[in-house]
Amino acid sequence: MTLVLTFFLNSALNFATGLAVAAVLGPEEFGQFAVASMIAVVLSTSLFDWLRLSATRHYSEHARIAHPDLRASLDSVYVVGGLFLAAGVLIVTTFGLTPWLSAVLVAVIAVTGFVTGQFEYWSALARARFLDKTYIQLVLCKNVLALALMVIAGRVFHSTLWVLAALSLSIVIAIASVWQRLRDSNARLTLAKRDRIFGFAKYGVPIVVANVFYQIIVLANRWALAAQLGYGDAGQLSMPTDVTFRIFLSLSAGFDVFLFQNAMRLESTQGVPAAKQQIAKNMVIVAAALLPVAAGYAVVLPFFEALFVPLAYRGMFSQVSLALIPGVLFFSLAQFACGPVLLLAHRTSPLVFAAIAGAACDFVLLVSLPRGSGPVAFALAHSASLLVSSIVIAFYAFRLRDCVPPMRDLAAILVATGVMVIAIWPLHTIGLPWLALSSSVIIGGLVYAVSILVLNVADLRNSLGLQLRAMGIFAK
Repeated sequence: MTLVLTFFLNSALNFATGLAVAAVLGPEEFGQFAVASMIAVVLSTSLFDWLRLSATRHYSEHARIAHPDLRASLDSVYVVGGLFLAAGVLIVTTFGLTPWLSAVLVAVIAVTGFVTGQFEYWSALARARFLDKTYIQLVLCKNVLALALMVIAGRVFHSTLWVLAALSLSIVIAIASVWQRLRDSNARLTLAKRDRIFGFAKYGVPIVVANVFYQIIVLANRWALAAQLGYGDAGQLSMPTDVTFRIFLSLSAGFDVFLFQNAMRLESTQGVPAAKQQIAKNMVIVAAALLPVAAGYAVVLPFFEALFVPLAYRGMFSQVSLALIPGVLFFSLAQFACGPVLLLAHRTSPLVFAAIAGAACDFVLLVSLPRGSGPVAFALAHSASLLVSSIVIAFYAFRLRDCVPPMRDLAAILVATGVMVIAIWPLHTIGLPWLALSSSVIIGGLVYAVSILVLNVADLRNSLGLQLRAMGIFAK
């Protein structure tokens, strides 16, 4: 559970950093930063994320001792990937293949992509070995430094290049702080095995291909809007997009850190049927977490915007966020509720089909938009593409009929969410944003929790009663 809490803390710090950087850079420069950082994310994901996924799935304390070739194989591909990336930068800068980006910025983007991949990899190694203190140190060091250095760089230089450089420096320092505890001296690169690497690729590459398609959608939308209306409008689209995605994906991924690894542990100790049963329970938990957040976020957007959103982004922030919420909600449900069903069955190709369908939908909608369409129109296209890909994932997952959650629980979650919205809607009349937001969170949370207990979602009321009786709080 410590890992989950740390993951949420990591997400909160990332969220704060994004808002702070957007504030110090302003819409115009933040638009360029959003495009450049998204290129770095695409590079990191396409080159290295399959290794992070493989480490999460296959690495452990036992594997570290018994199979040093596993870690050696992972490390060797990172070395090759880094050399490949360096060669790509040399070719691009030598022949001037990106006239819209300076050679120095291209190099910094590549470095940011590489070190970001390293951070995710080392984080996965710590989680896989359940080294809670090491993981906490890595996350806190990186995020606290990133928040301070990126804001300072943005305020002093007002430059995308220097903000990315500050991010890279914070990651390097964080990894250096845990290097000795996470390095494996027995995993020499000479132990790397080709069949290991092919096995990692077979498992992880389809997932990575799907993720890259989703990231290209984001990048294409920002670039297309910047080309039509300038980086200022791209910044107005990017800021609420980043915030909305972070809220939903951080919450669902935070649960996934614990829930999916727990299912994998059950698979290895009790067999596949136990893992399937756990994933069905996980689907209910993910839905119970995401649905009230989506509804609540939509209701409190005006208060949230007034309190946390920099002045230059207000107004457009709420409009873009509202357009994105349906797509991001269903995308998160598809990825973290339905996706594990396919991963357990080793059916990763449907994830690629879904991503391609989403990208195709986004492309059709983009070319259909009238010239001069603003950020809201681009957000609607993005949201629609996510809905299409989510439908495809859900179709393949439920076709397997392996991990079907109780429909009664899902219906109860919808009812509880509706009751919560009814309870907090009158709070719109409160004139003070901080009071309206805090009241909505507290009252909405209590009403939803009580509703979930009353409706006994996932047999939670009975389980809680048993625990309380075991603690001696209630008489048996």
